[in-house]
Amino acid sequence: ANSPGTLAVGAVNANSGIAVFSSRGTGCCAPGANPVSLVAPGVSINSTVLANGYGLKSGTSMACPHVAGAAALVKQRFPAFTPAQVRAKLMNTASDLGVPGNDATFGRGLLNCDSATI
Repeated sequence: ANSPGTLAVGAVNANSGIAVFSSRGTGCCAPGANPVSLVAPGVSINSTVLANGYGLKSGTSMACPHVAGAAALVKQRFPAFTPAQVRAKLMNTASDLGVPGNDATFGRGLLNCDSATI
């Protein structure tokens, strides 16, 4: 998450609590772990499954598409933005969770698409 346009995404549940499996910031995981930039819904997310169906899935792999979609919305709204500016817009408009400000568990907070696109 140290590149200008890169985001490290954690996952939260429906109550905005950190998911037990979620990524955390530096010092909690493997050496060199990325600090969490922000979090997005990642528990019991309706997703496609085999045999043309749908099912509930959980993981940071469910949270990341929320952030990717939000980044696309920001880029559409602000076409001249660089990747670093899109990243900054998403992080600066996140809804703070946990310890006030940036923290190792929630990063800058919960992704907020409404605020990011105005």
